Amino acid sequence: MEIYKKVKKNYMNLKNIQFGGSKYSVLSWNLSWEMQTGKSWGKIWCSTKNPNNCQENVANYLKSLNEFDLIAFQEATRTNNFEKKESSSYIEYLANTMYKVKYKSGLESIVSYFNKNKFNLIDYSGYQFKKGRPILAILLEEIITKKKLLFINLHASHLLFYYQLIKLNKFIRDSKFEYNEILIAGDHNTNLQFFNKINQKYIVDGNEFKIPNIPTTTCCNPLGNNKVIPDKTIDYILYSKRNLNIKTGLQDKNFKQYFPNADHIPIMTSFNF
Repeated sequence: MEIYKKVKKNYMNLKNIQFGGSKYSVLSWNLSWEMQTGKSWGKIWCSTKNPNNCQENVANYLKSLNEFDLIAFQEATRTNNFEKKESSSYIEYLANTMYKVKYKSGLESIVSYFNKNKFNLIDYSGYQFKKGRPILAILLEEIITKKKLLFINLHASHLLFYYQLIKLNKFIRDSKFEYNEILIAGDHNTNLQFFNKINQKYIVDGNEFKIPNIPTTTCCNPLGNNKVIPDKTIDYILYSKRNLNIKTGLQDKNFKQYFPNADHIPIMTSFNF
C-alpha cells in the first residue's frame, strides 16, 4: 500500500489587496537545484560563483513582472531567501499576499504559492515519480464562487512522461480530491508534443489536456546567461478546461537584464476559472 505524505503548511502575513475576478495569472519556473543550494554537478555557473547573486536575479525578474495568483517552483530549496530578504530587490508580495505549500522528495523541494485573498486551501498532498522527483497537489476553493481548483506542481524524471502519467493518475485517484477543474504546472522533462506524434492523449483523472505550442524553448542553459540558447521544450502549464497561450521569459525583452539566473526559462499564462 502506497502512503502519501501530508505537506507541511507554511503561513505568511496577510496584505490587503483587491479581489480579482475569475481570471488568474500563473507562473512556473524550475529554479535549478544547484542555484538554490550552491552545490554543483560541475556544470552550473551559480554554484561556482555566488548562488545568492543568481537568486537575487530571479527575484528581481519576478518583481519586474505583474503579481501572480498561482506560482509553481521546482528545484526550490531556498525560497525562504525570497521571503525574508529585506532588500526591495526580493519578492515582497510572496511574503505579504501568498500562502505557501512545500513538499520535499529526496534532495528536492517543490513549492506552490496561491493568493490567499482569492483562494482558500481545502486540502493538499504530496508524492513522487521517484526519489528526488516530487509531485504536489493542492485543492483550492475560489473565495467568490466556491468553485474548486486542483493545482498540481510537478517535476518529472527523465523517463518519457507518457509512462509517468500512470503514476500521476494513481496518485490523484487515491487522493480522492473533489474539484471542478485541474491546473498542472511544472517540468515534465519530456516534449509533450510526443503525445500527438503517437496519437495518444494526456489524461489525468478522466480530464483530457490539450498540449500547447510553447513559442520558445525552455531548457536548458547550463550557464544561466544569454550566451547559450536552450534547445528543449519540457516546461508546461496545462488546464483541463481549454488550451492556454504560454509566454516564456525569452519573449520578454527585459529578461536578459537579470542574468545569470536559472538554467530553465520561466513560463507564464492566465486562465479563466
